[in-house]
Amino acid sequence: MKALMQIGFAGSYKCDLLLYLARTVLAAGKKVAIVDAVDDDIWSYSVPVYLDNKIVTYSDVDIYLGCKTAEYYEEIKFNNYDIVFVDFGFNKNMSNYMNQCDSVIMVTDIERSNVLKLREYIKAFIASEGFGRKYTVNTSEDGKESENKSQVDIIKIYRDVIGSKINTRYTDTLLDINEKLNVLMEYIVQFDEINYRCQIESQYNDRFRFDKLTKAYKVMLLEIIESCTNLDRKSINKAFKKAERGN
Repeated sequence: MKALMQIGFAGSYKCDLLLYLARTVLAAGKKVAIVDAVDDDIWSYSVPVYLDNKIVTYSDVDIYLGCKTAEYYEEIKFNNYDIVFVDFGFNKNMSNYMNQCDSVIMVTDIERSNVLKLREYIKAFIASEGFGRKYTVNTSEDGKESENKSQVDIIKIYRDVIGSKINTRYTDTLLDINEKLNVLMEYIVQFDEINYRCQIESQYNDRFRFDKLTKAYKVMLLEIIESCTNLDRKSINKAFKKAERGN
């Protein structure tokens, strides 16, 4: 059985982003987990792992490691949680499971390799079984729901953007997001040394602070939680203030 809400992420490195979101939702009183469905070991090297555990609790957030195949993914008891953040990375073999998520978020920086890998993932996602079916709102003349696939709303994030002639407008042309994907919200987060420091500290410190993140980054986090969960803005703001202090 699935969690009350599943939020799927695809693209390049986002461990810190998911930890900030998860810590905030946790501070709001929700049972929360992160699922590592990435096809490499990035999560195993980005959070402290002891004795090769497949489930670790880091900063009070349960993280399920190495769920890169359907066999391991389907063993997770999602119904133990209110909200689950799933990191699919560029794992095309698991793209069909993103169709089960209530919200879809695509993340990349402007490195060519990551942009092109995300493009390939998007193609696999669009081609996957059941794509867009739960988003269908068209009805036939007799009032029955149509089986036709429709657009899927996504949130798109560019992070660590720098001043360069290679900008997000150009990388958008490389991404070539199909008309089947509707970019509901887009964030362009500039590279910032303090943001990067928080990212590094999130990999090492069991209790890490992220109160020094840039305003743009914080606004993005708050709006994503408001858009993808049933939490109201007042509750989110209160929880975020608690979470960012590392309490």
